[in-house]
Parts: sequence; structure tokens; C-alpha cells
Amino acid sequence: MPLQAKQNPFISLSPAQVTFKVTIVGSVSTGSFTVKNIGTAKLIGSVGSLASPFEVVKGGGAFSLKPNQTVKGTVQFKPLKAGTFSAVLQVKSNALSLPTVKLNLTGLGKGNVITKGPILVLSPLPHAQVGQPYGQQVGNTTGGTPPYAYTIATASGFPPIGILMDANGYLAGTPSIAGTYTFGVSVTDLVAEETSKTATLIVDPVYQLTLGTAGTGSGTVTADPPGFSPGLIYAKGGVVTLTATPDAGSSFASWSGGASGTGASTFVTMSGNKTVTATFNTSPLTGTWMGTWAWSGQGSNGCTFSDGGSFALTLSQTGTSFSGSTTGAGIQTRDNSTCAVTSTDSGAGSASGTISGSVVTLSFNLAGSVVTLTFNGTATLNNNTLTGTFVRSTGGSGSFSVTKQ
Repeated sequence: MPLQAKQNPFISLSPAQVTFKVTIVGSVSTGSFTVKNIGTAKLIGSVGSLASPFEVVKGGGAFSLKPNQTVKGTVQFKPLKAGTFSAVLQVKSNALSLPTVKLNLTGLGKGNVITKGPILVLSPLPHAQVGQPYGQQVGNTTGGTPPYAYTIATASGFPPIGILMDANGYLAGTPSIAGTYTFGVSVTDLVAEETSKTATLIVDPVYQLTLGTAGTGSGTVTADPPGFSPGLIYAKGGVVTLTATPDAGSSFASWSGGASGTGASTFVTMSGNKTVTATFNTSPLTGTWMGTWAWSGQGSNGCTFSDGGSFALTLSQTGTSFSGSTTGAGIQTRDNSTCAVTSTDSGAGSASGTISGSVVTLSFNLAGSVVTLTFNGTATLNNNTLTGTFVRSTGGSGSFSVTKQ
């Protein structure tokens, strides 16, 4: 049987930074985070605790996530005095890569004063992907005299081509070129008080995954997740699980190209355009074979036996190996003194072996009511006919010929 590819958990923590809005002493600001299992095995871990003025108020403690599951959390910032505060929230897990990930927290506590102009606090912008729709609020504004109007301060740069910001500070569109874009965001309140800050948006490239099949057999390959529209397009660093399913009469052999191994399931990490090929080979021995068998030789009681009759094999082939069951008629029992035949019955057993080209090497047995016969032999496959010879471990030889049904 093919070996199964090793399954591993991988952890994703987003965002990497939470910057709380300017918070009046004694009041509360909140930020959110998401822990996700982007691997192929169960992710087990825990979200750490924080010291004042920060606190995890939701999603703290231990978690257990299946692949693609998430846990969402909330962090609270409650300053008891004015000043700038920072902390690091640690999330530990059984992920083989980056078992500890960190979320940086920053907050500014202010005394209870009236701010003359608007205060703009930019949010960490999640990455965008080339050719994929994007939408994100650029930040939050307090103070001054609402309502507020947002504009791009072009003196500090421009957002990516295809991305626009509306008067409410919402970035939306479909970027077309990968890169890191720095641009100014300006906010003006009702009485024309203005403030500006610099935002950064990273546009990641996307990569194409091409799937194919090869070999003498046939089958299908599926990808999970299926990728962005129009299909099999993934963001940089995306993890894709591939599953090979052979058609009837075929078996999966191996992966090649952007993946390797002989397990029916594997995964690829999209660090560039990749082509993966699944090889399927035919399984000519799979099925039911019926015909006759015959064997003659001396038994343990010294008598000469001449067994034979109808014979059947039911086989399942995977790669070059096969196994299955046997049935055969004509198994003799002879009197120990006279060697006369006292009964003839049928037996059943098992068969296994390998195939190379048209040459089949096999071992099989037949268990009658009195004795179990064990044989080793070779056979030749010619279209739907399998003809072979065999010997018994205690002596004697025989032959069989079966036809695939």
C-alpha cells in the first residue's frame, strides 16, 4: 500500500500588530486577533496572558483547531495613567514551524483633555493579492468636530494601482501589481482642522498551480482550497492539500514536479508557480479470476496425492503489489494405511505477490477440512488469462490457469 504523507499543523496569527486608538485614562479600547490552523493536522496550543493595562478578554487560554479552523480573540487596552504602553501577546502551539507566534500591542493613554483637531489612528492593513478584490478601513478618527472626510495625501505617495479610498476612509479595489506601497492619509473635520499620517499596504503576488496526470492508468487530482477565481490561483505562501483518486482498474503511484511522495494526499506551499503531476498506473490483476488447478505430490503420511478442480482468485492490486483470496476444489484426504481416498473437499485461503510486466510472482494457500496447502509459484499474464506453475513447501508441484471475469 502507498505510504501516507505526513500531516503537520501550521499556525497563522493575524494581524501582527494592534495599535490601539488614543485612549482616555480610565476608558477602554479594544482590538481583535485571529489564530488559524493553516496546516493539515490538529493544532493544539494556548493564548498567553497580559499585564495591565492590556488584557485578553476573549479567546484566551487553550485551543484545539482542526485544519482551516480559527479562534478569534479580543484584547483590551485600559490605561490607568497617561503614557505610551506596549506589550507582546504570545501564542504557543504544537506547530513544527514557528511554535511560538507573537502579536505586538501598542497603546497611548491620554489625560481627560479636549483635543482641538481630529486624531487619526491607522489600522495595520492586511496584505492584498494581485488580481483579487480588496477592502479595508484605513483607520479610525476621533476628536475634533465630526463628521470627517478622508483623502489621499499624494505628496506622501499613492496606493496601489486599482485601489481607491472613499471619503469614509475605506480602501477598495483590485490591485494589479505586487509591491509595497506607502501613501499619505489625510483627515479633515467639519471646521477644516486637518491631520495626516502615512499608511503602508503590501500587495503580494499570486501564483498559478497546474495539475496533471501521467502513467498507464487514470485518475483525478483535487486541490483544497480550490484557489482564487478563475481557479488554482493562490496567494504567496498559501498551503494547498492535493488528493489523488485513481479510477477503477488503476492505482496511484507517486507525485512529481512541485510535490513528491507516494501517499495519495500531499500538500504544497505556493512560493511560486508550480506544476504537480500525479502518476496513475493500471491494475490488471484487480478483479475475479476463475479456472482450474492441479497438484500432485507426497503428503506427510507418505501417500501420493493428486488434488485439483475448480479454482478462483479474487485480487486487489496497488502499484506492483497485490493481495486477495482463493478458493479451490478437489483437496483429497487419504487413509494413512492404505492411501485410499477417503474424502474430497474444497478449501479457501489467501493470495499475495507482485507483478513486473507480464510476470507474476505469488504465494497462496488453500485450507481444507483436514490440511492447509501452501504454495509458491510464478505465472504469466496474457491479456485476461493468468497461467502459472507452483510448488508446495513439503514437495510436489502443480499448475493453474484462470481467466478474468
